Amino acid sequence: MCLINASAVGTEILKNLVLPGFGSFTIIDGKITDGADAGSNFFLERSSIGLPRGRVATELLKELNEDVNGSFVEEVGLSLTPLSQLGSHPSSFSPPRLAGSQGVD
Repeated sequence: MCLINASAVGTEILKNLVLPGFGSFTIIDGKITDGADAGSNFFLERSSIGLPRGRVATELLKELNEDVNGSFVEEVGLSLTPLSQLGSHPSSFSPPRLAGSQGVD
């Protein structure tokens, strides 16, 4: 699974795949966690504010099932769209069987 943007909706959907052992996932997200993220996303805590959103969400999702492999791609501070990040990091993850995005401009 490839998730573009670690939004509240996206991480909840991913949680429902991780719990039964979907296999592997990659989150592509270059945003830094802010207060709004920590308040609306179960996988982002107050202590996550200021940290890369994709990295924090990946770490917490991996705790749900040790048999699932999780990775993340972050380009913090660059003005790249998630789809261009996907193209610039093809070796960062295996081809997804399923892809999803939420809030992509």
